[in-house]
Amino acid sequence: MVLLGEKADREAAEARLLEQQGVETTGHITRLWRGRGDSKQPYAAFEFTAGGRKFTGRVKVRLSVWRQLSLGDRWNIRYVPSNPRIHHPVPYPPNVTPAVVPYLIGSVC
Repeated sequence: MVLLGEKADREAAEARLLEQQGVETTGHITRLWRGRGDSKQPYAAFEFTAGGRKFTGRVKVRLSVWRQLSLGDRWNIRYVPSNPRIHHPVPYPPNVTPAVVPYLIGSVC
């Protein structure tokens, strides 16, 4: 439960940084694939350059959108200039675990 709380806090802090300090740049899609298991969740990997360095990331996408993507497609990426490891494609805002979830899980256990 403590780890989930820390994860929720970190995600919320990163989302705030992206909103308050984030800048946009253009990246491109480098890989498209489907996960394993029954759901076969679709994913897209991307890369972008910030401060002369290359950064990579990946994101889950809806299947209807995934089917329309192609390798090399351009994507706007929002990142924090002081820490470009905090980034996210503009079309897919970061998922943030609600702060109440750790407490709900703890109360169920």
